[in-house]
Amino acid sequence: MSANSDKEATLDEQIEFYHQQYEQTHDHEESIEKTVKKYKNLELAGQDTSIQAQSIFGLNFGNDSIVYNNDSNQYVYMGSWEWDEFDVGDPYDHIGVTTENTTDMPITEVIFNGYDSQGDKNAHMNSEISSSRYGSVQLAAESAGGVSFWIDERDIRSGSMSAYLGGLSTSTTDEVRIEYDHATTTTDITGIGGSVDVKSGGGFNISWENGVDSTSAISAGADYGDL
Repeated sequence: MSANSDKEATLDEQIEFYHQQYEQTHDHEESIEKTVKKYKNLELAGQDTSIQAQSIFGLNFGNDSIVYNNDSNQYVYMGSWEWDEFDVGDPYDHIGVTTENTTDMPITEVIFNGYDSQGDKNAHMNSEISSSRYGSVQLAAESAGGVSFWIDERDIRSGSMSAYLGGLSTSTTDEVRIEYDHATTTTDITGIGGSVDVKSGGGFNISWENGVDSTSAISAGADYGDL
């Protein structure tokens, strides 16, 4: 493909290229670098390089990023995570992307890709295309403040997500982030273990069913600067 045809690729195609690179490398930073290098109308609006070493309950976040397509004037948040540990008998975990500022940077669409313990893609869902879903993932909540999914941690051991944003806030205190809620129930409860709604100002309210224990929300957010 020539440089011109690379530039003419749609934003959806560019984001798909990122996910393809992540599936091959399971390295967010490398995947972002390859994507921005390939498409001349795509640039990095910001990247959080401080969270790569985070590991909470065996959950590791990669460096997350916001990219900008200067042809479509569109911002997209992208992030990833991976589990080191394995729990048996847990109900579905909850994961989503949330924004603290729904006026300047509302979330309009989220793409979820999940991978098994061998790193192979085994789950996918686009929040705007219900027929796109396959694997152990289900839509949990959707609003301008956040989009989230129920996932079966026994099947999905890592993942990458991209969230289309309606803009970008000029305040450095506003944040877009991945939030993960992990069920730790030791009994053999299967399936979805609660209900979800989106908090005002960012984040998710999880109402776990009786008998389901869980950790507090674990999150990692992108740090960005003005273009």
